[in-house]
Amino acid sequence: MDIKQYIFPIYSGGTIIGQTFVADGFLITAAHIVKDYPSCYTVLNGKRHELSKEKPSNSIEGDIYHDENMLDVVLFPCDEIDSPLHLSNYIPKEGDRLESYCVHEASAPFSLKQMVPLIPTLEQSIELAFVVKEKVGNYFYCDCKRLEGSSGSPLLKDNNVVGIMHGGNDNGLCAFLRSDVVLKIIS
Repeated sequence: MDIKQYIFPIYSGGTIIGQTFVADGFLITAAHIVKDYPSCYTVLNGKRHELSKEKPSNSIEGDIYHDENMLDVVLFPCDEIDSPLHLSNYIPKEGDRLESYCVHEASAPFSLKQMVPLIPTLEQSIELAFVVKEKVGNYFYCDCKRLEGSSGSPLLKDNNVVGIMHGGNDNGLCAFLRSDVVLKIIS
């Protein structure tokens, strides 16, 4: 399955600042992206969606580093894309091997004739993530490579979303909101 067609970069001023994905009839991302970048947008089926102007069905944002029971998620109803991705009730366990998906811009090729960059293409990055701390409040922690602008991206186990990237540090420790917590919000 080509996951790239269900994951979309979020832009602010032409720069990728986060990710969003479609699962279970929702466009899902980390709420801190929409809060921190009031003019952010994504493009679905060629149509620009101003996320800060869209009406979410749920939006909960909190500082997990002060309270790991807070949530960092925003869900927008989305019937434009029929996605095979589903939020899972599975709670990742220490040692689990998961896959972190992120879409980023490939190096923009240059036109030799005009010496200007051509329109960049999007590439899907799949990084292995190993659970190192399980079930800390509403989150769990993985050792994985974090790309700039990957907040809001899905973490998969067997093509099911088990976590949503909240953030990470330069040492490779990344925090993911558990999908089972998000399922409780929407049910």
